[in-house]
Amino acid sequence: MKKIIIFIKLILEAYKQAMERKEIVDIRKKMSMKRDHLRSKRDFIIKLTCECAGIDYYEFMDNKARQYRKYVYPRYVCMTIMHYALMYSQEETEQYFEKGHPAVIYGKNKMKDLFKYDPELRDDYEPVLRYANKLNPLLFKTLEVSKFYPEEDEKESIHTN
Repeated sequence: MKKIIIFIKLILEAYKQAMERKEIVDIRKKMSMKRDHLRSKRDFIIKLTCECAGIDYYEFMDNKARQYRKYVYPRYVCMTIMHYALMYSQEETEQYFEKGHPAVIYGKNKMKDLFKYDPELRDDYEPVLRYANKLNPLLFKTLEVSKFYPEEDEKESIHTN
């Protein structure tokens, strides 16, 4: 009788462990799906940024670590949007663009200032900003450009009332 009870306990414990492993596998699948979803949004943002800047997407991707002037601002825009709209961490942004910590911080701060004070640049990248604001409605406030897009504030106030 004791042997049967011990055997049943072993089977139950093995079943619990199998269920835990299945949950871990399910969690990994969900995380992988979320990463793929973010990856597609990231790629769309980069393509839209390239279109706004008038450069080819594949050319940008081949030269994303280079310091040519025509790639620098689009890269800074992508860094900023990826960080604030897609919630990429500092390290993820650094790895993706093959840049160091200071370069990513400088790029994000530079874009925040330029979006705030340079209407020409803001107009050039308006489609990117509007798309990113749909992903994260607080983006305009974070970048302090909400006063330049008053209709977005009206939409937010309609939703909050």
